[in-house]
Amino acid sequence: MESNNWKIVEPVEYIGDEGSNRFKQLLFRALAEEQISMSKAAVLYNQTLNEFRKQIMIVE
Repeated sequence: MESNNWKIVEPVEYIGDEGSNRFKQLLFRALAEEQISMSKAAVLYNQTLNEFRKQIMIVE
């Protein structure tokens, strides 16, 4: 006798929270390699320079 209890109805709704961080990685890399200034990085990240500097301090 075969049991089909392992089967589930699909598609199953994904409850998790996903997001991309690729832009942030590229931004910090360009900043670390001195390809862009901190003020340019802040503009690209859509923050004021002071907000961006605080963000940098949290990451480091």
